[in-house]
Amino acid sequence: MMRWSDLDLDRKLWDKPPHPDDIYGRTAGIMPLSDVAVSLLESLRCSTQSSGDDYVFGPALASPGKLSRLRRMVDFRMKVYMHGASVKPWRWHDLRRSVLNMLVEAGASSEIARCAIGSGTLPVFASPPLRSVREALERLALALEDIRRGAGRSDEGGASHRPG
Repeated sequence: MMRWSDLDLDRKLWDKPPHPDDIYGRTAGIMPLSDVAVSLLESLRCSTQSSGDDYVFGPALASPGKLSRLRRMVDFRMKVYMHGASVKPWRWHDLRRSVLNMLVEAGASSEIARCAIGSGTLPVFASPPLRSVREALERLALALEDIRRGAGRSDEGGASHRPG
């Protein structure tokens, strides 16, 4: 879980602690944040600052049971959203694979794209090339903004189309 104490928003970095389920140790380390991510986190911090909680997304998601509930809610929303689409059912891995593909389409090498999503093939003792990963994430943010605009989405109104 992301904690405020692990973030350095001025330097645009997340010191991501190891996840207990990660047997390969690939998820820990310094991860760069895009300008868009920093902006969203700063907005979130302003709206939740009075809680005094160190978890970025609140203590409610700190327990595995609560995270499972969130996952079920997202799965349900995706099922509703994808209803009638001529595609296979949604899986969480689809999101990771889509982001990886979008990073590569935006000009990142496959190695940098894998580092950006936390599945890089760098040796355990090596750190990801922060500048290259951050640049890839910035390009991805621009590509996502183009998609949002092209889909007729506004931040207030939600998506105005369905796949199919």
